[in-house]
Amino acid sequence: MFACVFLTRGPMRVVICEQPDLEVKAKTFNTISDVKKLLQHMKTIKMEKQKVLFMGRLLPDASTLGAAGLQDGNVLQIMVSS
Repeated sequence: MFACVFLTRGPMRVVICEQPDLEVKAKTFNTISDVKKLLQHMKTIKMEKQKVLFMGRLLPDASTLGAAGLQDGNVLQIMVSS
């Protein structure tokens, strides 16, 4: 399963393939772990099953979205293992 997180000037928007209207509020100071926690809460996708990638590289949980280099309009890819 894949999901995309769109970082915009407002809240981040998370799009999971089967539910394109899911939205998550996050800012550049939020960590990858924060994003995983939000997805776990909203979609019951366990954090340990989520892998977050940006521009082809795996992002560590402690990294902030800003430190990972995300800017307005960038997309995160969320891979969920079964």
